[in-house]
Amino acid sequence: MKKYVTEGNLITITTIDAENIVKEELARRSFDVPAFTSVTDDMEIYEFRIPSAYENEYTGPNYQVDKYLNQRDSTKNENEESIRFYKTYAVICTEDTDGYIICQIYYKDAITDEEWKTYRE
Repeated sequence: MKKYVTEGNLITITTIDAENIVKEELARRSFDVPAFTSVTDDMEIYEFRIPSAYENEYTGPNYQVDKYLNQRDSTKNENEESIRFYKTYAVICTEDTDGYIICQIYYKDAITDEEWKTYRE
C-alpha cells in the first residue's frame, strides 16, 4: 500500500488520494481497462463515505473502498451489473464533516454479453 501522510500513528489521505484509490480499485480487473471521464447526465451514481485517517494500514483506505464496492454489489438489483463491470466511470471525492471523505462513483456502459465473450476468448 502507498504510504500517505502520517501524523503520529495515523495514516491520513486527501480527497485526491481517495479518488486515485477508487480508480485503482475499479481498474483492478483482468479483462480490460475502464475509461475515466467527466460526469455526464446519463451516468448512474453510487456514493459512500470513508474516513480520512486510519490507525491500521491493512484496514485502511484501499480496504474501505473495496468493502463499499462489495457492499454496493450485494445490494444491487438483479438487473444491475456489478459496479466493477462497467466501461466508463467518473470519480469525485470531497471532504465531509467529522474527518470523512464522500466518494461518488458515476458509471455507465455496462459490459455486454457479446463483450464478455471476447474477453473470455
